[in-house]
Amino acid sequence: ESTGQHPADDKGQDMLMDDLDPNDMSAAEIQDDPVAESVYRLRHTPPDRTHLPALNDKSFPTETTGRDFIMVLFYLTFDARSMAFLHSYSEAAMMLSQHAPVQEPLAAIDCYDWTDVCGKHNISRYPTVRIYQRNQDVTEYRGMLATQAVVATVTLYQASAPEILTSTEQVSAFLAGQVPEDIASVTNVSVLGLFPQHDSQGLSAFKKTAGELHGKVLFGLATGDVANTVS
Repeated sequence: ESTGQHPADDKGQDMLMDDLDPNDMSAAEIQDDPVAESVYRLRHTPPDRTHLPALNDKSFPTETTGRDFIMVLFYLTFDARSMAFLHSYSEAAMMLSQHAPVQEPLAAIDCYDWTDVCGKHNISRYPTVRIYQRNQDVTEYRGMLATQAVVATVTLYQASAPEILTSTEQVSAFLAGQVPEDIASVTNVSVLGLFPQHDSQGLSAFKKTAGELHGKVLFGLATGDVANTVS
C-alpha cells in the first residue's frame, strides 16, 4: 500500500543507515555519545513491542480522538535517536501493561511508513512524543527519553487531578505515597490541599492548578470535616 512520499529516497536512506552503522562506531564515539552507545548496545536486539501498538493512517485518528488518554511516539526507523528511544519506550509499555487498564496507554507510529499522517500533524523532528486526552488540547511530552520517565508521566496522568480524599485514612495514605496505588514508585512529591469550606476561592484556584499540572505533579484534596480534622 502506498503511504505517500518517503522523507528520503532509497539512496539517501542507505547513506543514513551507513552513517549509523553500529559496527563502524569507534570506542571514543560510543563513550562520548549516549545515543550512539545505546544504538551500539542494542544493535542486535529488536525492541519487544508486544504492548506497543503500531498506528497507521486508519488507527491514528481513531486512537487519538476516542481515548481518554494515549501517548504517541513519532519516530523514523533510520534515525539513531528514534531507535534508541524506541527500546526505552517499548520497555515502558511493558512495565505499564502490568497495571494498565484494558487499553494500552502507549502507541507509536513510524513516520517513514506513514509520512502523510506525520506531515498532517507537523512532525518535523524525531523522536517526538505527544499526549492526547479526550476533549483537551494535544500536549507535547518534554521529559527525559528514558523508560522510568515515561512510566512516571503516564502514571501521574492516570491519577485524578486532584485525587479526592474522603477520609482521614485516605489522607494519611496519600501522604505516605500509597494513594493512588503504586504512585510512590514514580514520585515522592505531592501537594495536599485542605479546604474546610467547599465554596472557597482558594478551592477553585487549587483545582485549576491541579488540572494545569496534571501529569507533572500529584495533587490531593480533602474538604469539609476531613480537612478540619486533618488540619
